Amino acid sequence: MASIVIGAGMMQHPTLDEREKVPDSSAARLAEAARLVREAAWRGCDFLCLPELFADPSQGLKMREFAEPVGGPVMTWLARMAAKHRMALVTSVAIRRGRRVANTGVIFDKRGRLVGRYEKVHLPDGEREVGTPGRQFPAFKVACLPCRARHRQEGVRVGMQICHDLNFPEGCRILALKGADIVVWPNMWGGMPEEHTEVIMKARAIDNKLCLVSSAYLLTGSGFFRVPKIHGRTCIIDWTGTVVAETGRRLGVAVAALDLDELHANRLSREKAFQRERLPRLYGELAG
Repeated sequence: MASIVIGAGMMQHPTLDEREKVPDSSAARLAEAARLVREAAWRGCDFLCLPELFADPSQGLKMREFAEPVGGPVMTWLARMAAKHRMALVTSVAIRRGRRVANTGVIFDKRGRLVGRYEKVHLPDGEREVGTPGRQFPAFKVACLPCRARHRQEGVRVGMQICHDLNFPEGCRILALKGADIVVWPNMWGGMPEEHTEVIMKARAIDNKLCLVSSAYLLTGSGFFRVPKIHGRTCIIDWTGTVVAETGRRLGVAVAALDLDELHANRLSREKAFQRERLPRLYGELAG
């Protein structure tokens, strides 16, 4: 049985509470992320997702200050780590282009090549004042499969949502229509009960018959966000809505092996069902 091994990393959230001992510089955040990359490599991951704005110690509050151009130091670090460990990496980085700054999802393949870029579409209060929203939901073919994989030439089709995006079901549906096998969701989720978060994640996976990979933060104190113990949930959910791996309330990497034949068969089944049963001509009101 050929499989792809997926990892989702959980990092410590800098809560802006003086009692919290959290990395307070980009260099320290990269060092923490490097430990997760090494753990994922040791556990045989082909693909690893890191949390939203993982290298920004302000967690987006000073996104313009920490923004970098394409090919900047954080993206260079990601490319180097992906190539070194022969593992695809995905996360989000604040990217500056001229006067425009966007919370941008990036995908590096196992050779360290930038193969996908997605700008967060749905910006919540606070982020709208500093960032520019994206306008598209692209899906990418990522060459992260092991050499033994029968579907290696085809690759895995990956789409992205970032944090607040998941509150809106349209993004995942568009990605499913574009053939995504996996939707990665780097986030710094908070502000709602854990049960609500789980329902939303499972609904996106089940409705669209895809795998959802969530990479979030652990919050251990009563700092800025004041969310007890856990900030988001780091886990991997398959297309049946089953949580196949999670970190729980600990830092580290959730790891799951997905059967490639099942992944491929699920995509074909979904495409046939969508073609046969969807009625797009009746959905115009959604665009209103």
